[in-house]
Amino acid sequence: MRKNKLFTALAAVALLTGTGVEVLSNAPVAQAATKKTTKKAKKSKKSKKTSKYATISIKAGAPAYKVTIKNNKVSKVSRLTKKGKKLSLRGGQSPAIWSTKYKKVTYYYIGGNYAVRAKDARCISKKKVPTLNSIIKKAQAKQKAKIDAANDTLKAKVNNWQAQLENVKPKTYAAKTSSEAQYWTIDDNGKLNQNSSKLPSGTQVAVIFKTNDILTNNNGSVTAYFATINNNQRIIISADNVTLDDQGAQIPDQKAYEASVKNFNDMNTQAKNDIEQTKADLENQLKNN
Repeated sequence: MRKNKLFTALAAVALLTGTGVEVLSNAPVAQAATKKTTKKAKKSKKSKKTSKYATISIKAGAPAYKVTIKNNKVSKVSRLTKKGKKLSLRGGQSPAIWSTKYKKVTYYYIGGNYAVRAKDARCISKKKVPTLNSIIKKAQAKQKAKIDAANDTLKAKVNNWQAQLENVKPKTYAAKTSSEAQYWTIDDNGKLNQNSSKLPSGTQVAVIFKTNDILTNNNGSVTAYFATINNNQRIIISADNVTLDDQGAQIPDQKAYEASVKNFNDMNTQAKNDIEQTKADLENQLKNN
């Protein structure tokens, strides 16, 4: 009976030790969202709302060029051809989405992967043609602001759960041996072994719960503490040999302690699931905005 109760207690302590609020602090929202920055920038470049862009006047017969973009950079500009023939533009007004330099030549990007050399066109609107780099930087700054806001939301959620978990986490109670004290160690199977030596007076002890089912003397049951000493060694020691730092502390019995461990672990699981769902929701918002 005693062995089974001690084994149950050991299991409860192990469950609590293996479940920590630190698992809640991981927040990879920024990394996931950063991967979407490039796509967001490319999408804005393909917008057909000409009112957003500067207007250029293109010379009739200006050579047409095809622009290849890779990793937010212009990787290639080549003459646009069809069936081996070089194509030219009719001329007239067109939106210029951005400008870039490729091999020392400035080009205006006019959408659809097409571009015209700056020397074959001129800006006729008050709005200037932005550079590709400036558009990318602006998009990245906007995305970073969204990521920062998402991480702030996630951090607030984590902090809230951590505070709740801290409030329900089973306590240990600081104490010292009031005199030289006999004690018993507990192995991983819940077996009790009387130690050949005694704890010196003043030894620091962390009390976990009390029990009346382990130790006896000639007068009957003796209140004992399930506790730990240095290196987290688990022991049973008579309460008569221990002085609590807070002498008004209400030490729980084994049943109450195990219930508090279960409550903590259940809340920890709830917190983890809630945070993971919040993280997923935030990442989806960043992908879709």
